[in-house]
Amino acid sequence: MKFSLVSLLSLFLLSGCLTFKTVEYDLVVNKDLSAKGKVTFRGIGSDVADQEQRDLDLEGLVNYGLKSKNFISDRKSEGKTILSRKLTVKDNLLVAEIEFSVKNVGEIEGVYLNEQYIYIDVDKDSDLISANGEVNQYGGGKQVLWKKGPGKLQYSVSVFNDEQWQAFDLTKEYLEKYGKK
Repeated sequence: MKFSLVSLLSLFLLSGCLTFKTVEYDLVVNKDLSAKGKVTFRGIGSDVADQEQRDLDLEGLVNYGLKSKNFISDRKSEGKTILSRKLTVKDNLLVAEIEFSVKNVGEIEGVYLNEQYIYIDVDKDSDLISANGEVNQYGGGKQVLWKKGPGKLQYSVSVFNDEQWQAFDLTKEYLEKYGKK
C-alpha cells in the first residue's frame, strides 16, 4: 500500500516527486454509495535530493495543486468534484487539505468494494495510525473493513516515521518562498 498511498498525492495534487508523511481520510458515505469527504496530507515533501527539482515540485504543488483551475478539471475527469483545497503549515509540517465528493466511494484511490464491505489494505511498510472500522491482519499488513452502506469512514496511515521523514520535508522551503499561509 505504500506505493498506492504515495500515488494518492499525485492523483490528488500533481505528478512529480512529491510524497507525504501521513494521509488521513474522513468520509461520509451515502446510501447510494456516493461520498463526500476530506483527505489531508500531513508532511508534504519531495523524494529527490536535487534542490532545483525540489523547487519545481514545490512550485507545482502551489501553482497547480493550490491555484490552478486545471487541477479542478483534472480531478473532475477522474470522477472527483473538488469542493475546497488549502495548503498550510501545521505543527511544523506542510499540510494539504482537499474536500471532495464522488459518485461512488470505490472511485477513491485505495478504497475497494465487495458484496458486503468497503475496505482498504495497508501494507506492512506503512503504519495504520487509526481507523473507525474493523481492523484485521492481512498479507503481512492490515485491512480495514466497514459494512457496505451509509456511514462515516475515517482512517489515517503513516508512510514515514519522524526519522525517515527529515530528508523529504518541504516545509522549510515552503515557508522561505511563500511565508506563513
